[in-house]
Amino acid sequence: MDNLNKQDLAELVKELSLNTDYRVDFTIILNEKLIKPDLPKGTYLGIKYYDHLPPEEQSSKSGRLWKIDIWFLSVQGSAKTREIRDKLTEEKRDIILEIKNVLAHNPQYRKTIKSSDIYIAVLDRDVKDMAGFEEYLRETGRSLE
Repeated sequence: MDNLNKQDLAELVKELSLNTDYRVDFTIILNEKLIKPDLPKGTYLGIKYYDHLPPEEQSSKSGRLWKIDIWFLSVQGSAKTREIRDKLTEEKRDIILEIKNVLAHNPQYRKTIKSSDIYIAVLDRDVKDMAGFEEYLRETGRSLE
């Protein structure tokens, strides 16, 4: 979608907030002008949902935090979304989730290794497992350490 209405975004956050009794954190990144060039052109809404977690487990490192990423992309971004959707099979989706699950606690994840690396490796390079992903990283001059 082009020109996301900020009022609609605020209403969405309000509705999500009002429909839970648990701690929820929201992150909004307005990246229409590519302020962050490593991110897509669009608006990001990140939701961290803590469910019924006790305070000592309310961090990304606990492994129990639910994190939801929603991107509102421009028409240009929509083409990439369609490309991903066309390549994504149930098997590839499971491989992507498995790799993300393994990487969730790795300090390099979201720093030098991005979710986009996982999608490229699985959808474009036909990586089938974590060993294949580590090989992809070596080929691009990176590692999990």
